[in-house]
Amino acid sequence: MPGPVRKPKKKGRARRGTGSIYWSQKHQCYVGQISLGTDANGKRIRPTFYGKTVAEVQRQIDEAKKDVLLGQYVPPERITVEKHFEDWLRAKRPPNTATTTYNKYRSIVHNQIIPHLGRFPLRELDHLRLNAFYELLAEKQLSQRYQFDVANVLKAGLEDAVRKNLIPKNPADVAAAPKDDDKEARFLTEDEIQRFLVAAKGLWMEQFFVVLLHTGLRAGEALGLPWSDVDLEAATLTVRQSMVEVNGVPTIAGVKTKNSRRMISLPAQAVAALRQQWRKQLEAKLAAGPRWNNPHNLVFSNTVGGFMTRSNVYRRDLRRALNGAAVLKAAERYGCDPQITLALNTPHLPARPLQAGDGILLPDGRQGEILPVDIMENVGLHTFRHTHAALLLSQGVQLYTVSRRLGHASISITADLYGHLMPGVDEAAASAMEVIGGRLAVEDR
Repeated sequence: MPGPVRKPKKKGRARRGTGSIYWSQKHQCYVGQISLGTDANGKRIRPTFYGKTVAEVQRQIDEAKKDVLLGQYVPPERITVEKHFEDWLRAKRPPNTATTTYNKYRSIVHNQIIPHLGRFPLRELDHLRLNAFYELLAEKQLSQRYQFDVANVLKAGLEDAVRKNLIPKNPADVAAAPKDDDKEARFLTEDEIQRFLVAAKGLWMEQFFVVLLHTGLRAGEALGLPWSDVDLEAATLTVRQSMVEVNGVPTIAGVKTKNSRRMISLPAQAVAALRQQWRKQLEAKLAAGPRWNNPHNLVFSNTVGGFMTRSNVYRRDLRRALNGAAVLKAAERYGCDPQITLALNTPHLPARPLQAGDGILLPDGRQGEILPVDIMENVGLHTFRHTHAALLLSQGVQLYTVSRRLGHASISITADLYGHLMPGVDEAAASAMEVIGGRLAVEDR
């Protein structure tokens, strides 16, 4: 006799302590929840987890249960932007990230992201709040490039939160982030180079500028270059290290990428400048006596053998040379001897950059005036690297060779920066299309 028919068991709730997992159409991923008791205030602890698979969500639930037993659990909804980005920075510490890159990340996180967004729970950060943050950056009149960098760091940190399943999606993907200013690389014309080198004559960093111009070195690579990596007889130098600043303190670090480690052939002008630098440094060592201290054997040191920082070079010698170049240009406009005019004005030039309307003395006794056309705008230490690349490309040097000489990570970086400077490329494209058009015309017939 058959036994009683059993009714199918209804689908019930998950067993206590196992959690529940379901597909969320809204988030387009799996969502899991579990009850972990109550907090000190008697409030129920029921965190939510996100993942691309059921197994991924289950792993998070299991880890949360383990953390509760160990007393280490922090509900995801309580993780603030500040806590997450501090954790992200810890994972980015050198050697995981280049020192200069890490310093940039840390500065942006501590100066912009945490002060304005740090207090918010990570899961409450949506595209509307990010848009308000970007508007605030614009109101502070920060440079377009810096705003772009802040947005990139914010997006990278939030992408890490997505990978860790702390948030289901990256709100930075849909926020109206600042765009790069897309300015073409600033490089000096031949006339500007001539005026600059005349104005830099006799300055402590004169040879530094000449070497940058003729090698395309990054400023940090030149400032960290030791004499042991220079071979004047073979006319080469080897880039193995760079000067970086950590918390404002200069130190020696590895180069930026593996392609940055390279050997560079030196033209005669660079060799001559380095020989002059050697003699100048010997004279400085003699004058400094026991104060001389150059433990890194630096090619470009200060007057007692220590580091020269970018800010020192910019505020002192670069600014003086640019001011001198403006005087030379103005002298040409007034029909006066440029070098006599420069010598007459050098003792009186201000420490700040010259501006349109500033007065200068002319050799014939007249009072001259600086005009906007006299001033070399937007010139920094990287300008010499851009100028080096532009000069090579203008002489028909292959893009690959230029990329290797500059130490770029890939030739695409060089192409993006300088491809528009390659002579005859557009004309060659037009000629190629004429040939193709001619063949098509024949085939049509």
